[in-house]
Amino acid sequence: MKYLINILLSFFCCLVFNSCEDEIELNIPVSNPKIVIHGVISPESKIILDVRKSISVLERDHVDWSNQQIENADFKLFKNMQFIGDLSVDSTNKLIYNINDTNIKEGDNFVLTGNALNYPSINATVSIPNKPDISISDFIYSKNDNYSYNTSFTVNIIDNPTQEDYYTIALQVRLNSIAGNDFIEDEIFKQNDPSFKLIYRTYFLNDKLFNGNTKTINIQYMDYAQLSSIHPTDTFWIECKTLSKDYYNYLITTNKQSINEKDFYAEPVYVTNNIEGGYGILGAYNYKRIPLVLHYNGK
Repeated sequence: MKYLINILLSFFCCLVFNSCEDEIELNIPVSNPKIVIHGVISPESKIILDVRKSISVLERDHVDWSNQQIENADFKLFKNMQFIGDLSVDSTNKLIYNINDTNIKEGDNFVLTGNALNYPSINATVSIPNKPDISISDFIYSKNDNYSYNTSFTVNIIDNPTQEDYYTIALQVRLNSIAGNDFIEDEIFKQNDPSFKLIYRTYFLNDKLFNGNTKTINIQYMDYAQLSSIHPTDTFWIECKTLSKDYYNYLITTNKQSINEKDFYAEPVYVTNNIEGGYGILGAYNYKRIPLVLHYNGK
């Protein structure tokens, strides 16, 4: 009898749940494609734009990524309200537009405009930030008993209290023993100041943490293999950049989006965008590189 009751209860539950099932159709509006820009302006290189067309989220898994160029696009660049020229398509990569400007200085204001058939016009503005005011002290390089290598240094950043500044800091090494003078950045082992963010081996700092004062940061790196081939005298250097606000936020939000894509339950991330009429970023940075000569005795 008990067995029969269990069967009847199971059958009843199936009927209940089946009767509650309801199909929901999602009507996702079709969006017209827009121009997507990724461009960065700095005093150290010519101006380069990566230009693509946007795609619908429904098309993402079926996109031909090799065919994203926008035909016959017209991009113009203005500096300090003066027209400086049209960006031209790179001869080897149709997604790249560039223009030479060898006289970019801090405080320069840039305006980018763009048009292409069947796409909304785009417009973006950016200013070159001031060069970072930093100094490096207490640079130490040593070998541990477990064949790992420690590098530590202190960064002193003098922050301007009258403006918002956004910084990145990275340690770089030139290994003369590797063909082509490759560059590497070591994995972070430890950092003693928790007030900044690490993304792809680069520290990101927001000057809201500074309050217009000098900020001292102690950084330590550890490496187990790559630095073992270093010469007795070689060069390390610290690269510090000041980034435009939109570019800083763009890098932070795209990194967060990349992380959340792997988490089914994560909240959607709004990626910072400063391209009016389109998507993407026109960013800017200024930089300072400080060489640090290494004297290594192998101990």
